[in-house]
Amino acid sequence: MRMPEPDAKVLSRRAEIVEGQGVPFFQPLYELIELIEEDIDYFQCSAKIENARAILKRGTSSHCQIATYDEAVAAGAMPDEVLKTVVDMLEAETVIGF
Repeated sequence: MRMPEPDAKVLSRRAEIVEGQGVPFFQPLYELIELIEEDIDYFQCSAKIENARAILKRGTSSHCQIATYDEAVAAGAMPDEVLKTVVDMLEAETVIGF
């Protein structure tokens, strides 16, 4: 089975990455969603795509961890308290996820 040729947009993105220019995580994900837009309904995966869009809006878990860390430091917490604050946030988020 012959694979279809990638379109110019995909080739352009690949060239940027190969040349070491790098791209933010969110940019290629938005582009990927655009590329598969017409297939989302066909494969009945709109819930998964909405989850990806939610991550794009709120940030990843690492973004939340860094924000929590920065807030604790700004509030004057000691290093061990800062780390405990991050762990507590992760624990709370994990429980919410279930």
